[in-house]
This record gives sequence, C-alpha cells and structure tokens, in this order.
Amino acid sequence: MLVRRHDDRLDKLHSASVVGSLTPSREDTWLLAPSRLVEPGAHHKARVAGQIQLIRGLRATTQRYLTKRGLARPRVPWSTYREIRYTLPK
Repeated sequence: MLVRRHDDRLDKLHSASVVGSLTPSREDTWLLAPSRLVEPGAHHKARVAGQIQLIRGLRATTQRYLTKRGLARPRVPWSTYREIRYTLPK
C-alpha cells in the first residue's frame, strides 16, 4: 500500500510503501497486516551522489516496467502543471 502526504499546494510530498498481507476481515472490510515499511530514498544519503544514484535507479525501474509491458514513456504536460502551480493561492 502506498501512503503519502503533502501540503495544499501538492508540495512537500512524502511517501512510503507498506508491504504485507491483505485479507478480508468481514463481509465488507479488509485487513492489512504490515510486514515491512519501504521508504523511498531512505537508504540513500542526503549527499548529491546519493540523490544521483536514487534517480538512476528510479529511471531504470521505470524503463524495465515500460519495456515489460511494451509501453512508450508517457509525455508529461509540464506546461500545464506549471500553469496550475503558479495560479494556486500561496
């Protein structure tokens, strides 16, 4: 399960993944029994080399995902995101 939090401007994003077993507990509910917490970037140092290593790893993971599924890298509408960012109240 991916858990995340951010401010009202969708900035200062923090995320982590919880790994575990998901089982039905009652008729309409599920129970997650976590076995470990995966915090992205937590195993990398805050130094520049650690950040570069993290980015390279993420790019490689993304490329493997896309290749396995025969997908092209999606285009990100950065100009649209910039418009939204600069029009949000501070």
